[in-house]
Amino acid sequence: MTATVYLITGANRGIGYSLVHRLSTRSNTTIYAGARNPAQATALHELSAKSAAKIVVVKLDSLNTQDPKDVAKQIEKEEGKVDVVIANAGIAKYFGPLTETPLSEFQDHFDVNTKGPIVLFQATHALLEKSNKPTFVLLSTTGASIDTAVPFPVSAYGTSKIAANFVVARIHAEHPKFIAFAVHPGFTNSDMGNEAAEAFGMEKAPNTLEETSTGIVKLIDEGKREEKVKFWDFEGNTLGW
Repeated sequence: MTATVYLITGANRGIGYSLVHRLSTRSNTTIYAGARNPAQATALHELSAKSAAKIVVVKLDSLNTQDPKDVAKQIEKEEGKVDVVIANAGIAKYFGPLTETPLSEFQDHFDVNTKGPIVLFQATHALLEKSNKPTFVLLSTTGASIDTAVPFPVSAYGTSKIAANFVVARIHAEHPKFIAFAVHPGFTNSDMGNEAAEAFGMEKAPNTLEETSTGIVKLIDEGKREEKVKFWDFEGNTLGW
């Protein structure tokens, strides 16, 4: 029986690390855990040493378009396929009204949150084709839901994620064998989530990393090809685009 192979970006902390940790208890599983600087990803290396799953820490920087190609070549050589790609890496670093948001912030968020998943999919789609259940997951946000219209000043972040959501819709449309969906992970008390919460006048973000990662893994495990592309929250509720 061949191993189930995962590739997770932004895996050295926050939601990404929590996902790796959640999957690490599974045998016959290989997890390629992306980090900008693998040598400094201490927590991942420590987890790897005691994990039932095989964890391979790889260099993946969302701003480096070569990194996903190099990782794809490594996975091709070592595993021959990938079953699940989770585009988790992202930034949310500016909070303010639209009238005051610099264009440079839109560009910065687009470079990581939109171009990152595009390059990742372009590098890995051939490996996904070799899977019996190819799954591409985008970590998105209700801040990118026009339907929901959350009352937070996230123009740059939300715009970049709306564009990324459209990328997921194109994957669904162009690859009828693939399971592709976007998922809102909740307002998670990761470093990034808590920084945002503080900017919004909150003490901390309300959702735990354990809740988030458990919900996302459940969505992946139970995922199936849908007639229309889905935007879920981590509890399995359908969100409006």
